[in-house]
Amino acid sequence: MSEPIREKNLYDETDRHLMAALQAVDVPTDVLSRLERSLQVALREQELLVSSSLAEQVPKVRPADSTLWNRRNAIAATLAAGVGGIVLGFRQLSQPLTQAQLVARTQDLLDQVQRTQWQTLTDSEAVAIKRSLQNIGFLRQVRSVSLARCIQLQPPRNIHRATAYDFGGKLVLLDLIIERGVQRISHSLSELPWSRSDTVAFAMSSEQRTLVFAGPASIRAHILPAQTT
Repeated sequence: MSEPIREKNLYDETDRHLMAALQAVDVPTDVLSRLERSLQVALREQELLVSSSLAEQVPKVRPADSTLWNRRNAIAATLAAGVGGIVLGFRQLSQPLTQAQLVARTQDLLDQVQRTQWQTLTDSEAVAIKRSLQNIGFLRQVRSVSLARCIQLQPPRNIHRATAYDFGGKLVLLDLIIERGVQRISHSLSELPWSRSDTVAFAMSSEQRTLVFAGPASIRAHILPAQTT
């Protein structure tokens, strides 16, 4: 009578290698390519080993061998499905926001501004903020604006920090930290595809910082013409 299959015999070197394919990969910026390569290597080795074993042992397959092959195929299928989901999810989370997504988040933030009390800035705070906006290039692209108040807002999804500045005359500047960035937004203020007829908005970006300048249609008079070389 054959010996009963012990639990430890259900896992051989191939099983451990397949399971380690995911565990061996860190999560740096190149996680997708490394994860895919690790999976491909593990699957190729598993397929070669199973094919070789089948050719040699099919006439005398034992229950333990059959269980091992089934577990290997199950592990490989699970890894493939899991990696597929991880890759898809990571790509979605790492892609820059679209302009439509930025508009939606911005409109939510402007609604939040209407429900939040402004905080008056001290002279030193106003000077520091203006210097920051000058360094990023915003104040070099607008005219006739006066900073007086600010609000720290609750950032929506995909935005890590949101601050609103009151420039008077219903002009609001949203200073946003978006680590993923925004598609087709550059250092120059450009008009966003706005869906509200009573509001116009312009956006610019520098690294992870995105500024959205919003207000009534008269805001266009505050935007300096783009410089040409």
